[in-house]
Parts: sequence; C-alpha cells; structure tokens
Amino acid sequence: MTTHGKSVRGAAGSAADEAYKHHYIPKFYQKQWAGADNKLSVYARRENSEIMVRRKSPKQSGYEPYLYSVPGLPPEQAHTVETKFMREMDSLACRAMHYMIGKIEKPMDIELRSAWSRFLLSLLLRHPASISRLKAKMLAVTADVVKDFVDHYGEEERARLQVQVGIALTLQSMIDNTGVGMYLNRMDWRVTEVVRADYTLLTSDRPVVLSNGLLGPDGHMALPISPRHVFIAANNADLHKKVRGLSGKQIVRAFNEVTVEQADRWVFGADDRQLQFVRNRMSTNPQRDLLPV
Repeated sequence: MTTHGKSVRGAAGSAADEAYKHHYIPKFYQKQWAGADNKLSVYARRENSEIMVRRKSPKQSGYEPYLYSVPGLPPEQAHTVETKFMREMDSLACRAMHYMIGKIEKPMDIELRSAWSRFLLSLLLRHPASISRLKAKMLAVTADVVKDFVDHYGEEERARLQVQVGIALTLQSMIDNTGVGMYLNRMDWRVTEVVRADYTLLTSDRPVVLSNGLLGPDGHMALPISPRHVFIAANNADLHKKVRGLSGKQIVRAFNEVTVEQADRWVFGADDRQLQFVRNRMSTNPQRDLLPV
C-alpha cells in the first residue's frame, strides 16, 4: 500500500527471527526507510571512530544480542521480554504508525493510541545504555537481600535468578506506566508530511526528540516515522502552527540535526547522501537517560 508517496512497510517482527536478536529499534520501524532492495542506509561508527554508511536489512541492525534475556531461565523462556512483550507492543504500534501515515491524524481507537504512547516511552527505556543502568541499579538495591537469602538458605543461583526476573518485570512496568501513558494520550497529536525538501528525514538509535520538561506548557515529543513524515505530540497547539509555517527543507534540517546529534551507535536513512552531515554531528549532544543516576 502506498500513502502520500511512501510505501507503508510490513508488520512488526517475525517469530522466525533468531530469538537472541533483541531489537531495541524495531524492524517494523526501520523498514520505513528501506528501499526496493528491502534495505536501509545505516550510518555507523567503526572501531577507528570513522563513520561509514552501508545498506543493511532491518534484521541486521538496531539490535543487541540478549539485551532483555533473563539468565538462568530455560531458552524458551529467557527471551520472552523480546519475543512476547516487545513483539506484541511493537505489533500494535506498527498498526498505529500505518494509520497515522495513511490518515495524517492520530488514531481514534484508544487501543492503538495507547499502544503508540507505550511505544514512544519504550524507545526511551529499551536502549542498551538504559537497560545497563537499570540492571546496575537493581543489582545494587538487591545486593543485601540476595546476601541474606544465601546466608539463610544457601541457594545463591535461585536468589540471583529472582533478581534477573525482577529486572525484566521492572522494565515492563516502566513501559506500561499508566500515568505517563494517559498523559501522552491526552497530548495534541499531529503528523506532518514533509514536501519539497532536497533531503529526507533521518532517524537513529535514539530516535525520540524530547523537550526539556514534557510537563511544561511547551512540552513536546516527536519521532520521525518515515523519510517524509514526522509525528509530533505537544501540550500547546501553537507548536504545530510553527511547524506548519516551516518549509520542508527547514523541517528536515531541524529534526535531522537533533536526531543525529543525540544518536549513539547508528543513524538510519533512506540513502547515503547525508554522510558528511552525519559525520559532522553524530553523538555531539547525547540524549539524557531517563533513569536517574
């Protein structure tokens, strides 16, 4: 299906994919930048710090092996955060994204709207750096409890497994935060289609553009959802008027600057024409982690 000059790509992940590949930038989202070869341009920093660009399948990028796995559980259970929780959430978010690109408006269906809010929040929490910080905090908080349990019952393996299960459940509960989800649902949602621009929108492994203080009158959250579409949720409708007053070239420049500057390892695009732009800006203003120190 083609809408507004952009083909809407396939649904969220396939159960046949290797379970250990935990995509914190979901395949369905990356596919929006894929061309006729079913690949997108992935800008990445090599070990020598040089930034290069290659065409890759969404299956080959945006993942971290065993990112959400629970050590100590049987293989068929160890990856359920990715294969069940994330996949089910991403599947609904995929439907919401397709709707918004096709209709250029927010979904009226509360299930899709809530799924999109959860997805936005997840993109801020499921990055490897965020997961690492969550694990470190949980291990530190539970260290004394684990020690006491081992001292009394001598079952260290069981105690450490419970901590790992707790980490997985905590991540899910943070993504499922009802208060944040309802707040995002109530914001003023718009989708802006970019026209008459020399370049297309980029995205990255830190794709959400977030204002400094979401609760303020000027609070907003944005996400490129295709090379020609950007989703914006704002507390103040005046922001949407300002965006509509910009040219396509200005919108692409503004969003690409923020997206590339806060990128960590990867920047994704529809082509390789913005290599110098990415080289000049990548990771120069990293996105602040939501988790407190």
